[in-house]
Amino acid sequence: MAVTDIEERARHLALSTDGPEVALSAELDAAAAHAAGRGAMSAAAELAEVASLTPTSEPKAGHRRRLTAATFHWLTGDVERAATIYHELLAVLPPGAARSHALRRVDADEPGRLAADDDRVAVDDPLAAGT
Repeated sequence: MAVTDIEERARHLALSTDGPEVALSAELDAAAAHAAGRGAMSAAAELAEVASLTPTSEPKAGHRRRLTAATFHWLTGDVERAATIYHELLAVLPPGAARSHALRRVDADEPGRLAADDDRVAVDDPLAAGT
């Protein structure tokens, strides 16, 4: 029986794969976006987190997918899981928009954290200019 639902198909493929694969990560990305589009943020968070297991040859894609997963977790109200992912990202993200986003989200939940880490926020990041 062929699986036609994009989310179900992505889950099945993820379960049948031994490790991170570029094509699978992209399919899981699409499934997460599909779930978010229908308002199923918990499913979107789960799919995005699995998608973040991107091959090490694509670190930026992995960071983007983890940031997306954290955002979806935050939107579901699972602030603890979101914070864990944001903190993991802060340990590896270089200065720039993605790091700035993670810092702002952490600062919203842990006031004062942004001020302590603002030396790592990109000066040219327009989103960070007012912080």
